[in-house]
Amino acid sequence: MIECLGFIIALGTGKKVILVLGIVFVCLIVVNGSLLIFRPDLFLRFYDWQNPGDYVGKTANWRKDVYNAQYKILGIILSLSGLGFLGLMIRLLFKR
Repeated sequence: MIECLGFIIALGTGKKVILVLGIVFVCLIVVNGSLLIFRPDLFLRFYDWQNPGDYVGKTANWRKDVYNAQYKILGIILSLSGLGFLGLMIRLLFKR
């Protein structure tokens, strides 16, 4: 990933491409956090889709705990911090 960013910078495309990539990754964080809050079952399916080779994670003990309040709090923290960073990145993207 770092090599790709270095290649993008070397091409001279500038910070807009890096900001757009950051916005995409922050959107993934917000989606994960929102799914943890509202639909933990869909979060597990989305996690499996994001990590197809993670056979240890598919049988891990934390999967049964996803429905607990601690994971809802984690989802709130992920969503709010992601939305904050998303706002900052969009502001930087359109800054003149």
